[in-house]
Amino acid sequence: MFAQGMFMINVEELKEKGETEKLIKLLHIGEVETRWKAAWALGELGAQKAVDDLLWVVLKDRNQKVRRHATIALSKIGDDITSDLVFALNHRDEKVRQNAVWVLGELECKDAVDELVQALEDPDHGVRWYAAISLGKIGDEGSTDHLVKALDHEDDKVREQAAWALSKMKDDRAVDDLIDALDHLDAKVRWFSAIALGKIRSEKAEDALINALKHKDSEVRRHAAWILGRMGSKKAVKYLMEALAHPDEKFRQNVVTALGKLGETRAVESLIKIALTDEDVGWYAVIALGEIGDDSYLDELVDVSLHHENQWVRRHAAWILRENGDGKTVEYLVDALKKGNEELRFNAACALKEMQDVKAKEALEKTVREDDSERVSKMALEALKKL
Repeated sequence: MFAQGMFMINVEELKEKGETEKLIKLLHIGEVETRWKAAWALGELGAQKAVDDLLWVVLKDRNQKVRRHATIALSKIGDDITSDLVFALNHRDEKVRQNAVWVLGELECKDAVDELVQALEDPDHGVRWYAAISLGKIGDEGSTDHLVKALDHEDDKVREQAAWALSKMKDDRAVDDLIDALDHLDAKVRWFSAIALGKIRSEKAEDALINALKHKDSEVRRHAAWILGRMGSKKAVKYLMEALAHPDEKFRQNVVTALGKLGETRAVESLIKIALTDEDVGWYAVIALGEIGDDSYLDELVDVSLHHENQWVRRHAAWILRENGDGKTVEYLVDALKKGNEELRFNAACALKEMQDVKAKEALEKTVREDDSERVSKMALEALKKL
């Protein structure tokens, strides 16, 4: 229930009663919440008679949420409104043209590709941007050459959105142009081109991304590392390993993450070292070790959970021990809980809290009762509560 003037209007009730005419009226006279809920209801009803009114809403309503719900409603109704939207591309109001271009992309109207290509040169910058985005959403290979050409458009937003659109297309015909675009003057074009190459996943694209690990643009390097990990590029492992010593902290984070995604056991020794010594990247190294899931490093990970200065690194190390550890791992931590100095005992209790292993129950209970340190006993109590 919500207020509309002095009355209470229940759109859900109108939908249940099939009051299509009343819902259509609310599209035009309601408050914002009323309008978008009415649009949603008409879509749920599959109200064919509401198509023209919903079309009016997606083209002219000033509220984005209302337009989006009207668009969803039209997609549910399933009526072909492509010709109406294409006609609206010639409207004198740039907002109408922008909305028409946007909806053509949302509805993935393949029959409108030629018109959207033309809209890349619309006098209004917003229409041009949305045209590039919509071409990417539609994903028709017929627009690839036009989007490649748009990488050098005079409008920087068109260039950037064209690169983004190509990242959605996955068309290997654009590989050479995208490789060239890695050195584009526009930074965002460079970044989106790297993403686009990762989506295409051809051998040539993979080689280009490996080369991009040494790109002069730090963001291109970071994107390349991140993408290679998600591509599953085994060819990139050697080069990612070499990049672990790079001075760029954020680049190293992405490199470490990529090695984790690749499940690369050859990186375990290096990742352990990073987890123990690299304050900026240690957390990422621990996460990567967890993704690799190799139990050969469990002893070293116990050391991380007990000795690392960063509590979040310690906690994640303990979490990974819970996922991959064994009885021996718990024994190590219980032993530290009994014999270590205060800091070590506290960290052991923290690790056991994360591991949630009932085999530690007796030792934790004893710590709660007998440990001289209040912070250690409190942490042991917290660990017990997790069992």
